[in-house]
Formats: sequence, C-alpha cells, structure tokens
Amino acid sequence: MAGSSESPLADKGSSFTIAQRRVNFKCPDYNVGWICALPKLLAARVLLDEEHEPPSYNTRYDRNTYICGGVPTSEDIYLGDVVVRRPEERELRELSKMAWAENNLMQSAPISTLPRIDPDFVGRDDILQQMDEQFTKSNFVSLVGLGGIGKTAIAVQYSHNYHQRIPESHTFWVNGSTRQNFDNAYRRIAKELKIPECDDPLFEHRKEVPRELDRDKTRPWIMIIDDADDYGIYFPPPDGALGETEQSEYLAYCLPAGAENRGRVIVTTRNAKLGQAILDSSSTPIQVPELASADARILLRSRVPTEKWEDEAADMLLKELDDIPLAITLVGALVKHNKLTSLKSCLGKFCQMHLNVQDVLSYEHYDARGQAAPRLVQRFLTKNFVSTATSDYAWLQELDEAGYSSHEIAELLLEDISDSPWIYFTPRMHARYPIQTIFHVPGCAHQNSSNKQPQTLLLVEELCGIGGVVPSSRDMSTWHGTVTFMEQSSVSVVTYATDPAVTQQSRNDLVVRISNVLANFCAAAAAVQSAELCCDSFTVLLRIQNHLELRRVKLRHALTMASNINFVLQGNNTEAAVQQCVQAAEYILQELGVSNPKTASNLDLHYCALAAQFLCSAFLSYVQAHVGSINPFFLNKPQRKMILLGNQLVPGEFSINAELVELTCLAEMTQQLVFAFSIGTSYQELRLESRGSQYDVLTNAEDLLDTWGPGYFIYSKENPNKIHAVAIGGGFVSLIDSKTLRFHWAKGKLPVSASRAAFDPYTKMRIGTAVSINEECCIDEAVYRESSFCALKPLGTREVFWEAQERQAGLQGGQYLIGTYSQTWKKIPGTTLKQCTLQQSDWRLIPFLEQSWGLQVSFCTSVARRVSLRELVTDLFPMFVSPLEEGTWQELVTSHNIMKVFTEGNIFAWLLTLSSSLQFYVLKLVRTILEQLQHTGLDRRNATLVIAWPQEGDIERGLEIPCRAETCWAQVIADAEDCATFAYVTSRCLETNHVKCRGNLRAWQNMSKMLVTEMSPSGPEGQPLLATNSATTILPAATVSTAANATNRWELEDQKTYYIKKLDSLLRVKVERPSLANNDVTHLVVATSKIPQGLWKRLLLKGEERMNRRIREKQAKGDRAELVVVRAGLIGV
Repeated sequence: MAGSSESPLADKGSSFTIAQRRVNFKCPDYNVGWICALPKLLAARVLLDEEHEPPSYNTRYDRNTYICGGVPTSEDIYLGDVVVRRPEERELRELSKMAWAENNLMQSAPISTLPRIDPDFVGRDDILQQMDEQFTKSNFVSLVGLGGIGKTAIAVQYSHNYHQRIPESHTFWVNGSTRQNFDNAYRRIAKELKIPECDDPLFEHRKEVPRELDRDKTRPWIMIIDDADDYGIYFPPPDGALGETEQSEYLAYCLPAGAENRGRVIVTTRNAKLGQAILDSSSTPIQVPELASADARILLRSRVPTEKWEDEAADMLLKELDDIPLAITLVGALVKHNKLTSLKSCLGKFCQMHLNVQDVLSYEHYDARGQAAPRLVQRFLTKNFVSTATSDYAWLQELDEAGYSSHEIAELLLEDISDSPWIYFTPRMHARYPIQTIFHVPGCAHQNSSNKQPQTLLLVEELCGIGGVVPSSRDMSTWHGTVTFMEQSSVSVVTYATDPAVTQQSRNDLVVRISNVLANFCAAAAAVQSAELCCDSFTVLLRIQNHLELRRVKLRHALTMASNINFVLQGNNTEAAVQQCVQAAEYILQELGVSNPKTASNLDLHYCALAAQFLCSAFLSYVQAHVGSINPFFLNKPQRKMILLGNQLVPGEFSINAELVELTCLAEMTQQLVFAFSIGTSYQELRLESRGSQYDVLTNAEDLLDTWGPGYFIYSKENPNKIHAVAIGGGFVSLIDSKTLRFHWAKGKLPVSASRAAFDPYTKMRIGTAVSINEECCIDEAVYRESSFCALKPLGTREVFWEAQERQAGLQGGQYLIGTYSQTWKKIPGTTLKQCTLQQSDWRLIPFLEQSWGLQVSFCTSVARRVSLRELVTDLFPMFVSPLEEGTWQELVTSHNIMKVFTEGNIFAWLLTLSSSLQFYVLKLVRTILEQLQHTGLDRRNATLVIAWPQEGDIERGLEIPCRAETCWAQVIADAEDCATFAYVTSRCLETNHVKCRGNLRAWQNMSKMLVTEMSPSGPEGQPLLATNSATTILPAATVSTAANATNRWELEDQKTYYIKKLDSLLRVKVERPSLANNDVTHLVVATSKIPQGLWKRLLLKGEERMNRRIREKQAKGDRAELVVVRAGLIGV
C-alpha cells in the first residue's frame, strides 16, 4: 500500500466509499503488503482511502488477485479524523457472504465423475482387500493386468465402496490413455471444483487441479487414472533433473499427492514398468489375474437370458475365453441382443477377438521372482498362433518353421521386452595373452586376415563392453558398473559409482571395479595383438574445437594402470600405487584436455575410473575404424552416443562425451559417420548434438593408414623421402595448400596437382574440403551480377565434350613409384568384399581372380551362374582392348598365349616373364574390367539386378532387371563382407532341367529365373565352419556346372530353413532336395527374413543350433560346398 496525500475519508461517520484513481505506481512505491484470505479482503479494503490500477508486472502465470491503493499518512490525519473504526452492519453482511463463499467447497455436495458402476460386478474380494491394505501405507495403488481383465471395474467398485463408507468424499475418473484425454478429464474436474478462471484458455489444468485437491485440508477424495499404458507420456527418460516446465509434460508429475492421507489415487495399466514406477519404493503393483472359474460362471450367467443358457456350452466357452471379464461381457451382450442365437454358436468365434499379443506382452513382464514369466504368453500363442503370426508379427512363422515351440517363442518375446536393450550372456573362456609394449607386426601396420576379424571383434566387444560394463549375468550387482539408456536406448551413460557417499567401502568397491575393467581391457588388447591386428598402440578420434584429430594411445599406460591398481588391491604401498595409477591415467586422458585433479580430494580414483572407461570405449571404436555406431552383440540397439562419468552419478568436473559426427571429404570414403570423443562437464553440454557440422581430420599418414587402410604411399624416384599422395579407400590424399598444409581426399585417379606437391610422411595433415571460405571478403552481389551479365547462359545445356576415362598412367610411367604397401586390417564396418578388393594395388588383384565372384547371365535362357573372375576377365578381354592398343594385345595373344594362361595357367608366374610395359598393360586391363563392372550385381537399394553387356566400342552400357517375382533370388548375391558380384551377359545358352533354350525367340525377357552356385556352411559372423555330416553324392546339373566342381561335398538338410547374412538384411532359404529319379540338384527357395534385428542377435547369442544354420556362397576351392539352384518360389518355364 502506498501513502496518499489526499483526504482518506471524505464523508466521516458514514458507510465508507473508496476513491478510484487511474494511476500506475511501480512496485517500489508500495511500502506494505497484506496477503489475506477472501473473507478478510473487505476488512483490508476498508483501510484504503483510494484504489489504483493493478501492477503492470502481473503475468498470465500469476493467478493472484491484487488490489492496490493508498492509506492515510500523518500529513492527512487531523484532529477528529476516524482512522480505524468498526465496520457497519452492511459491511459485516458482505464479510459474512465472502466467508461463506470461501467455505462453499466444503459445504457443497460431493462430486463424482465416475463411470456407471457395474451392477453385475462379481468376486475380486481379495484384490479389494489388498487395495485397502496398501492404502494404509501409501496414497497410491496400481492395478496391473491384461486388457479386458477387469482393472477398471475393480477400481470403480473400490471407489464406490469408499464413497459409501465416507459419503462426503469426491470420486474422480481420469482417462489416462493419452495426454489429450488426461487434459479433458482434468478440465471437467476443474469446473466441478469451481476453480477460478478454469475456463480461461491459458488455465493450467495439470498444475491447478492437483494443487486445489491437496490444498483442501478436510474433504477426502479418490481418483482413478485409467488406461495409463504409455510409459513415455508419464515418465521422462533418465537423463537428469527436469525443470518445472519440462515436468508438466509428463503426467506422473501432474497427479495429486493425497496430502495428509485425505486423497487416494488408483492407476490401472497394462504396463508393469509404469505400474511400479508410479509407486514409492515400499509398494508393489497389484496383479489382476483372470476371474476365478466360479466367479466367471456367475458373471456369464448374469449376462445371458435364462432361455439361452446351456451348462455344457458355458463351460466350454469360459475355457475358450480364459475367464476374461470383458470377453464374457461381450459374449453375453451379443447373445442377449440376439446377435447370436445360443452359447453353443459362440464356440470358436471369440478365442482371438479379446486379446492381441501386444496386450499379453505388455502385461506379464515378471513372475514372483522378478523374471519374465512366459506362462500366459505361451498359452496365448498356443491358442492363437495363426492369427498372431501376421502383420508386425509375421516373422513368428519363421521361428515356428525353424522348430521353436510356443514356450521358447514366449521366452524370447518376454526377454526382449524385460531385458532390452541388454542381451545377457555367459562369458566364455578365452586364452589370455600378455600385452607387448614394444611390438610391431611384420609389414606393419597390420596383417590382413579376414577370418580373424569377426572372432576378434566379438572378443573385444565381450571384454570391453560399454565403457567396461558387460551384461555377463542377470545379477547387475556383479557388473563392473551401471549403464543408463536414453533416447530410445540409443544413448548410454556409464558410471562405476556404487554409493553417493564417499566411504572406505565405496573406495574399495571402486578399486575392484577398475581392476576388473582394466584386466579385461588388457586381455582384449593382447588378443588383438596376438591375431596380428594391432601394434603397441591404437588410434582414437578426438574432437578438438572445429576439427577432429587422430591421436595415438600407448598400451603400456594401460598396463601400468592395471599393475598399480592390483597393488592397491593387495594393500602394497597403497598411496604410491594410487599415484602411479593416476599418473598413467593422466597420460591417457591428456589428449582430451582432462586435467589431473591433484588438489581435489577423493577424485583420484574417479580419474582412474574415467581413464578405464575411455580405454574400453576408444579401443572398441578403434577395432571398427571409428566408423559407425557402437553396436556390440549384447545390445539390441546401436549406440550413437556414449557419456562416460567415471565414478560420478551425474556429469561434473570430468566427463567424456563420445558421439557420431560427420567428416568433410573423408565422409565419401568412410560412407558413414565416425565416432569421436570430447570433454564435457554438464548434461546440457553433453546433450548437445553435433549434427549439421562437418569436421576436417588432423593426422599423419601412418595413423591414417592404421585407422582406415589398407593403402600405400606414392613417391618420386628423384626424392624417395617425400611422398606425393597417400592411396587409401579407393582414392588419394594429396596436398592442395602447402602454406596451411591442407590436404584433400578424392575418389578415383591420382590428381595432376600431386606431381607438383610433395610432403614428409610424418607431416600433420589437415584433410578436409578443397574449398575454404574467406569470411573477410565482402562483395555486392547485385553489382557483380550486373557486370557479369554477358557471361550468364541458360542452365541445363552445355557444349558436347569428351572426357578421358583411362586410369592415371603416371604411377608406372617412370614418374612415380608405389611405396611400401600397408596391408592393414580393414576395420570399417559395412565395407563390402568388392570395395576391399578394388582398393588393392594392381598386383594384389591377381590372387582374387581365382574367386567365384563372376556372374554370367545367359541372354538366351536368363539363367545365371557363378564363374571365377579368371573366366570373366578372359571372356571380356577382347571387348576392352582399345584400337590404339591393338598391337600390344596381338603380341600378348600370339607370342604370350594370354587367353590360354588366363583360362588355365599360373597367371602370377606368367606375368613375371613379361616386360614391365606388358605387365603394366595386362594389370591395367584387368583393373579396367573389374572397375567397369564394380557397380553391377544387386544395387544398394536391393531393387535392381544390374548386368553389364560390354561390346567392342561400347563397354559402358548394360541391363537392369527389377529384383521382384522370379528374380527375387538376386538378394543372395548382394554385396556383403563375404560376397562380391561382377555380373555380365553371356551369349552362352545356359540350360537346367527346368529352363531350356528358347530357340529363335531372342528378345530379352528382363528377368532371370534362377542362379546356379555352390553353398558352404558359415558361422554367425561369416567365418567358415567344418561340416559335421558325412559327404554325400550330389547329382550334377543337367548342363550347367560351376567353374570348379566341389570334391569335398557338404549336405544341406531337406525341408530345413537356412539363413544368409547380408549387410543390412537376413535372407532365409528353404531346402528342397529332389528325389534320385529327378536327376536334379538341390533347390534353395529364397525369402527375406522378417525377424527384427534385435531378436535375431538375441537368438544368435543363445547359441541355438537352429539359428546357427548359416550358409554362404563358396569362398575358396578348399571349402566344403554343395551345388544348388537358387530360385524364388515356383519356376515358370
């Protein structure tokens, strides 16, 4: 209230009147404030001699009522003035009316928004009693059960009983299925409670309704939140504290608390996770089972007219309906209203209508021990399998065909729900090797070993886990840390914290965890070394300001940490050992810019924990070339981001962020985002996304080849100490700006500019875009456009021009030499066998010619068959000889028998007999053929089979066959880590028992009916397996055979389903073995597997023999294999 210089009471002794002044004082102008209830408002206003406009700071979020004004001051009061007086009778009546209005809520009739109570409600006495008992401990009860099981009816019945015991109580019902339904129910409740301004569009129902109910100190109430099944609208992901505005988005924060035990909240849900989360730690959800058989019979009897009742049919029907109340009620209604003539006519019609598999799965998550309980799911699948195995669950049919029982399928489905994203496994026994701190593989950086790669990667995943945490059992207390998942389980937060309080016991527990993690890391690093896939260090990709940098981490620092942490465990010179461990951790983390907390107490072990998490995460990223998300076999969701907290529960002074980021020019080489590490200090900072930004890479040539090789150096004869380019990933890295040492990677041939620029192999190269932006340059676009008017031409037209297509010949023409070849382990995930092959040097392509990667497609019959690359190259040599090279070619044909050598001779030995110019010509010709055909086979969208049809003078055109109908078999030849395809049309007439020559009908059919190839057994990651069954005699195809007939046969089992793994899909093939009388080979009928990837990984990890029926096309001459015809469905002749 502000002071006033005007007379306070003009008419003394009479009923008061207050002068109104349209003035706006500011907040500091008022000296006194009175916060009062409505009945006291009139008394407060009596003291004012004038009233002002409300304050200008009032906002739409402020629901208080402000009355501002002035009171008499010492300057206004004169002798005889009445300053304080007794209110008159009329004023007292007004005060009394306001007091009644305040208490009107308590004096009004009780409010109810409940749906109609079921007059035929039966049974459930045990659940009603459990609810009474739980309400003595808590104000919340959750009822969890299947849809239609009777949760809502129980909640309504309990509320009705409660109101009968306490007649003055309010009873509310809220539809909690969606946010909109929830808000609509709250708006109705607000109107019933007569909350001021509840009709205002800006009224915040979610805040005001629970606030009003909790503010009432005397009126009891009960509220039902019905159908609260969607966890995501009630609770946020576990990603830190929420602000008040964010909290209101999640409905669990918008429920009344039931203060002083005056209110009760009942939540009905099919989601067991939500049912538990809504309660406090002292309570558990109440499971609602089916009705007792006697009660179910009583309910059905009450719904069915007497004249239509049949005892025997009723018993059979109740068994069919699983005693579920909603189904019973529906049947009763249909019979009562003559939609069905009798109970007997209902049999067989309702066993599937009242439930779906999602209802069952969302309900029965846990048994009494907290583990997945498959009983109900198994029973449901047994009864309803045909109707369930459709649409989104059509892949269940695959499991059934593979021999899985309904119990096994139920266990799998429930595990996927209750365990996700974890896939628990039992660790295997592995040979342990010591880390070698001074170690280099012969021919460094690494040895190429395609068979070692998958097993080694699996071992690294098992030992390194997610920041060192591995789901080695269902007992999470035995794990080395805790992982919290966010954003649909695509982001993981890792901590080793065991107790928020820093105690000696918590320090001991942390030491044990760090020791175990470091031991596993050292075992993983030593295993990679023993496989000759790593030297004495590894690279890590760090994000530093606006670029990425490849840095090297020495393994000896990890070994030092592991040794000293073991000294701490043994109690030997503990303080010194901890300091040694911290010092080694500092060497590891210094590249990230994490400082050593020398002055901070209790942070020494946290620093070591952070280093251990970083080692595991960075090494796991290294073995996949830092490309793509982290996707270990024990998670069903790939991780695009990781947050490492060390021993913290929330981000603090030291935290590490690792996430997918995009490169500049190198992105075309990696074909995916890369995993980079950086320092972060808060959730807000750690949650920042780098999407949209592109990063250059700062590195030297050695680390570049180690990470993304294989590759080699290009250097000149005159100066072998300098290199002109680095060949890597199907392109070249060359210097484009010697002043700033900026480099650029470009696909294809060596750029001409490389001849003019040379650099030291150990130079730090910044590899990025070839164009930079000068931010200081300013131009007037309109002025420059006007001055360039004469140079503007219509877009979409250009002059005809020719462009040279041949490969850069300077490499062997005397100018340049190829440096030491880095035969690096190709770590980039998703890289196909074809890509790896074409990145080899010319000489290293020769051994690959023995592989059966060629695909001949007959123009006459459309039959396809696998042939060796040797045969493919021999067929296509004449088409690729340039007229300018005719003399050289004729020399090779007549004097050196090139066609005979490539058909059956030793190509490598033959090449050594040629002159260097002829060697270069043959190698160039082979590469030209393979590179021209590199885009043949199945395209990346798996939509088209591309086939080259080169002819003399026209080597660039071919055919495209849609991969559908009969040509669906082409999915088998899709490029993958263990499959490559170079396809071309042949004039040979390839026949089988089912497809014959078409005679004079030579029009192209634009389809291919089948593939003739050889299949071998394969392990989960593509490695070959030894056959366990005896060799059998396989009938040869009628006319077609592969390039090399298998002498060591392996047998596919008739009518069994096998699987073929591709980059992003899983194919299933069913074996159809012919009878001996048919004189045919085994057929494989192809279909795409619909099993979700996460479930597939779960099945493989179980080691099930049925899911390990993996096959692939034959890889090498010595592989056990069987000749087969691959087709899609029935063959149309």
